[in-house]
Amino acid sequence: MRTVQTPTRVHVFTRKTRTTRTSALQKGRIPRTTYHFAAVSGMFFLCALFFILGYLPGILVGQGGKSELGQQLAVYYTDSAKDISWGTTFYSQMLSAFLQHFSVLLCGFSPFGMVLLFLLFLAKGSFLGFCAANVLAVGGVKSLVVYWLLWCLPSLVILFLSLWLAGYAIPVSRGLFQSAFQGGAPRGQLNAAVRRLAVRFLTAMFFSCLFSGIFSGVFILVNRLLW
Repeated sequence: MRTVQTPTRVHVFTRKTRTTRTSALQKGRIPRTTYHFAAVSGMFFLCALFFILGYLPGILVGQGGKSELGQQLAVYYTDSAKDISWGTTFYSQMLSAFLQHFSVLLCGFSPFGMVLLFLLFLAKGSFLGFCAANVLAVGGVKSLVVYWLLWCLPSLVILFLSLWLAGYAIPVSRGLFQSAFQGGAPRGQLNAAVRRLAVRFLTAMFFSCLFSGIFSGVFILVNRLLW
């Protein structure tokens, strides 16, 4: 009687297979990270472009200082700098930073947040350009220097943080738009974008607090030297 032995197939999962899968995942993450950074940078510069597009017409509108509103703003920015304390300056700068960052946050939680952010930075640029032109027309070069050192420099830092925050607000807005009009965003993408936006908002407020304290001290020092 003969015994026939049938070969048995043994499936072995080697380290090579696991390594290949791991490397494939890592290769998939790199383009995603690069794309995410490029998207945030692109939105940053696009919002900055709208700010510049608003700033230049604001200068043209305020040129000459003929507007009553512009004259009142020029008097406010020049006269209010004479008698002011560190606490008042810090409070006003922090309030301004919170309102601007919170406005960006609200735009991010709208399906049409991209358009709202563009309009927000366009309006901000127009207002700053309008104020600068009226300060120059009413108070001259010295008042313009005071305005730039005491008001515009802190505003530019807050603007930079707002532009950086807007780069993370737009993906949230895009995800909400997809959920409302395109059948839903990719799974997990919207939640991750919301978490990133919340962390960036807190980070922007932290740096706003830090720079507000520094600029408030500079504000008092420059104020004493100029006045």
